Amino acid sequence: MANPSADLWFNPAAFITPQTPGRNGTASHNSLRGPGLYQFDLALGKTFTIVEGKTLEFKWENYNATNHVNLANPNNTVDQAGAGQITSAADMRQMQFGLHFRF
Repeated sequence: MANPSADLWFNPAAFITPQTPGRNGTASHNSLRGPGLYQFDLALGKTFTIVEGKTLEFKWENYNATNHVNLANPNNTVDQAGAGQITSAADMRQMQFGLHFRF
């Protein structure tokens, strides 16, 4: 399709169910492609020296920092309702903080 969207990523009318049992049809392997994945992860950390031999490390980790929507693969069963539709997405931005005391 020229402009795929989550509602219709590919045209399911371009495919038919094979008519003979055991026949796979003429669609080649990997002929259906899903949306691309863009993910930028970021981690920052700082180590503080408290006294000699004792440190405190602070970490901030950020997954999918740009909060870009990463769509999942479309429903590829062409003989069912909802074929070609994307109904889910990958995780949104997640952050975590951590402290690590070393002695």
